[in-house]
Formats: sequence, structure tokens, C-alpha cells
Amino acid sequence: FDLLEDFFIVRPGTLASEINRQLAAGKHILFQPGMFQLEEPLRVTRPGTIVMGLGFTTLIPSEQNPESALIIGDVDGVTVCSLLFDAHYSSRTLLRVDGGDKTHQANPTLLADVFFRVGGFRSAPVHVDCALDIRANDVIGDHFWIWRADHGVRNSVGWEVNTAPYGLRVTGNDVTIYGLFNEHFQQYQTLWEGERG
Repeated sequence: FDLLEDFFIVRPGTLASEINRQLAAGKHILFQPGMFQLEEPLRVTRPGTIVMGLGFTTLIPSEQNPESALIIGDVDGVTVCSLLFDAHYSSRTLLRVDGGDKTHQANPTLLADVFFRVGGFRSAPVHVDCALDIRANDVIGDHFWIWRADHGVRNSVGWEVNTAPYGLRVTGNDVTIYGLFNEHFQQYQTLWEGERG
């Protein structure tokens, strides 16, 4: 890869619409360190796309984006790494990997060093249905920390203040995850419904 030719380097203040334009044009994405509020989900629709961060890049679905920070399509060989997904507002997911009947055994998607937090940053209540939702087949995960703040001294944290039923939900088949740390969710830390996981 040629960093300057193949990657779009995202600086603080870049709009999600511009990042999506670059993704659609075939660019890989490299985030500079910082917190990025995304007014719409980032959508990865091309095989082999890399999305990575430097220095604990934090992706946040903004108040205008109730869907997700990042949605990966049902395509081969996507790599997402070194990112923190944080819920400052309510959304359905923080990261979603879409899928159906396709198999990706020859070129699976890789999620590596990705972390999730629900609650604790803002004082307003927040809700996330599922922090990480893996619907695709043949996904490999390596080193997840999925966390919901359920106790603390700030009024922004509490069992009924920042709510989330699921930390990780897997409905895809042949999904493999190494190093899964997942805690404090209200129904299931991990709900695994796919086969051969």
C-alpha cells in the first residue's frame, strides 16, 4: 500500500459524508487521533477495505445518527482495527457487520483491537440496542473489550441510566473470536446464535 495514494487520512472535523465519499471511491481510511462524531454511519461496501485508527481514535454516532458509527457490508476481506466506539447518544448499534447467505471463508473480515463503551461520557441518558452486531459469515475477531458503565459516582452512570441489552450478538456462521472481554449488559453479554462459532 501507498499511504498517500491508497488511504484517505481523516482529520478531526471531517464529515462522515466525506469519509463515505472516499470509501465509495475505493480509498482505505486512516483516522488521526481524536474523537469523531459521525452524523451518518460510515459504510464499507467494497471488498478489501481497511479502516484503522491511530492513538485511540474514537468513533461516536452523533445525536443525528441513531443507526451506527460503522456498518460493514456483506463483502470479502474488510479489516477494521484500532478503534474505540463510544455511545454519547442513543443508537441501534455501534458497529454492525451485515451479512446473509454469502460465505467469506477464503477472505474473511477481520476486526482487531476494537473497543466499545456505553455510558459514562455525557450526563444525559443513553441507550444502545447492541454494541457489536455480527451478522456476516466468516468473521474473525481479535481482542474486543465491550463495556457498559453500570456503576460509578457520576450521575451519568447507572443500571437504568445508560441502558443496553446486548454487548455482542453473533448471528453469522463460522465466526471466530479471540480475546473477548464483555461486561455489564442487561440481558446477554454475548448472544451467539450462529453455527460453528
